[in-house]
Amino acid sequence: MMTLLIKLFTNFFYIGMLSFGGGMSAIPLVEQVIVNGNHWLTYDEFASLITIAEMTPGPIAVNSASFVGVRLAGPIGTIVATIGVVTPSIIIVGCLAYFLFKNKDIKIVKNILALLRPFIICLILSAGLKILGLALFKENVDLVNGIVFIVSFILLRYAKMSPIKVMLIVGITSGIITTFI
Repeated sequence: MMTLLIKLFTNFFYIGMLSFGGGMSAIPLVEQVIVNGNHWLTYDEFASLITIAEMTPGPIAVNSASFVGVRLAGPIGTIVATIGVVTPSIIIVGCLAYFLFKNKDIKIVKNILALLRPFIICLILSAGLKILGLALFKENVDLVNGIVFIVSFILLRYAKMSPIKVMLIVGITSGIITTFI
């Protein structure tokens, strides 16, 4: 059992170390390690894993670690595999945070961070516009989603309402509208 737990940790540490670019880019690496390398899952089971990992909240690599860990070694396997996959990120982010905190007053570090801000905003805006486009223009203009967007924006931006409250209002309103219309 201990050998399996060590193998789970090291393999998911490897996945966590090399999973750059988000969840979708991690799928081939997860497949290589889980299906081809260790034969922990068949291709059919791997397809189910990806389906479950996509449906549940959280990163694909973490969800994969949980799924494989519990399947192979029960709850302790889930803990070990999940710790393995998140440890590289913790180390990298910790080192970067330490470096940035220690060097925050150096001009080049300030300039790099200043240049990164618009890029990060661009990434967030790009994702938001893509989701907005999917919500409002599926096949034709969806008037209800457009109204929900405008009202939500006003409540968040100008009424300074909590995002949780806005989500509850939208969810309840949507339930009422779909029930009676």
